Amino acid sequence: MSLGKSKSKRHSTTSATTSQAPDDQSAEDAELSAAIAASLADPNARATKEVPLTLQNPLPEKGFGGTEESLNKRALLERHKTETPPEPKKPKVALTYATAVRRNPDNIKLYKVENDGVVGAEQGTVDWNSYYSWAFDDTKWINDANGRPMVLGRNDIANRQAYAARTDFVAGAYDDTVKAIDGLARQHDRELAATFWARKRRELEEMKTLTVGTDSLGVLKLAVDLNLVASEYHFKVAAGEYPIIGVITGKTWTDQGAPFSAVIDVGGAVVLVSPDEAWGIEESHVEEAKERKLDQRVKAEQISAVFTASPQFTPYVPTTPWITDDQIHYVTGDQMGAAGVLKRAPAGQADIDIAKEEDPVLFADQAGNPGLRLGNDIFIRDDQLGIGVEYHESVHKLSHPAMRNILGFWFNEGTTEYFTHVLLDQLVESKQIVRDDIHYETQHEGIQALIDNAGITWHELAEAYFNGNVPPLYDKVAAAAVHGGFSPDDPLSLDGYASRLDPAHAVAAIGVLKDACTDPGKVTTTTTTVTPEENI
Repeated sequence: MSLGKSKSKRHSTTSATTSQAPDDQSAEDAELSAAIAASLADPNARATKEVPLTLQNPLPEKGFGGTEESLNKRALLERHKTETPPEPKKPKVALTYATAVRRNPDNIKLYKVENDGVVGAEQGTVDWNSYYSWAFDDTKWINDANGRPMVLGRNDIANRQAYAARTDFVAGAYDDTVKAIDGLARQHDRELAATFWARKRRELEEMKTLTVGTDSLGVLKLAVDLNLVASEYHFKVAAGEYPIIGVITGKTWTDQGAPFSAVIDVGGAVVLVSPDEAWGIEESHVEEAKERKLDQRVKAEQISAVFTASPQFTPYVPTTPWITDDQIHYVTGDQMGAAGVLKRAPAGQADIDIAKEEDPVLFADQAGNPGLRLGNDIFIRDDQLGIGVEYHESVHKLSHPAMRNILGFWFNEGTTEYFTHVLLDQLVESKQIVRDDIHYETQHEGIQALIDNAGITWHELAEAYFNGNVPPLYDKVAAAAVHGGFSPDDPLSLDGYASRLDPAHAVAAIGVLKDACTDPGKVTTTTTTVTPEENI
């Protein structure tokens, strides 16, 4: 109470001196009022919270003309002159639980927020009782001790905060993003079915035999007729030429390009196979490398030298040896297939046989891979030399797990191929390597589209890929992708976009991204080019 009386008495004294103010006081007040008006007109010039003011020239008790109103005006004037406008806040994008964990909130582990803000020990899970009480957004990211990205959440009902793994969440407009991409992909499929694929189907129907270039897998037609698609009905199709019985609508494998399947006779068994086999895989770049005698194995020292020679990559290359000759494995197709199944180098034919039996579909898929990275080891098929596979896998070797863990396989592969193209640009230009644009082409284009349309920079992409600093990618997309059915409150979801960079949806995903980043008020026309599968 004594403070209140003292403050009141001081104001009374100041008021008593007002009548003794100089004649130019009204002019000074006018100046103050104008400054205040300017400050009010510019919200960025105002303080976002109350802060103590330190005036360079303390105000006198008398002679200032210091009414309470004038004192407040003076304070505002000083604040207007000296304060820096606050930095604009990053877009705050609400997160929703990822599909994989929505079905069981017990899978979403919570971690303690320590006093210094670091990630502490595990402390329970989000369960059905608190499923709707927790709210997470991407305003604050932090890595735990293992480098795993975490986000902060709050349960206002329980007055509690906790961290959770970012991989348990997707950006709020995820479902809308996926819906838009899937809708455009279906439109593309209809257009291609009526033109490109109709022509390819006629070609297949006119063929008498189908040549299978490498050992592959089909599915017994009877199993399909009876809706039996378990792995025991997969049928091994050895490399060779087989009579074509017919063509039916529908895919044998989800990742095949053609929307129909070839029916072939394999020793009396009626088997469905992907007709992609009929057109084969484009490997002219491999043949060119052989003709130019570039199909040589590469040593670790050569790989390392290419990275260190590039100023762009130097900040992300370890100063100590990071790749050695014993980590580079040149293998056959069967050995590659076994490595893909067993997640290690096969010791011999016994391991290859085990891998074939353990997962014949994965084995066949991996056997066709030009390269593979498993931990510190990279594998290159020995019939894929001179085309830069070693460098693509070495880029993987330097990558941070955060990007793949959060944004998924296809986004990670697209980014890897983007950096591989940059790394090998001079070697390709000088004809020391024959680099193709087939493998992960649309994924590479998907990353380039983010750079061209969302304004993601080389530095931001490199920091995310090599150092795990992923949040700036989300910030850029949230700020740019706000048109075409999206908005600043619900921007296109980078998580949704990344999930649709697979071969079947990548072209559509790029189209949706471009529309979302294009202000319709600044563009009069927009065209989208639909291209068929690259390998056909």
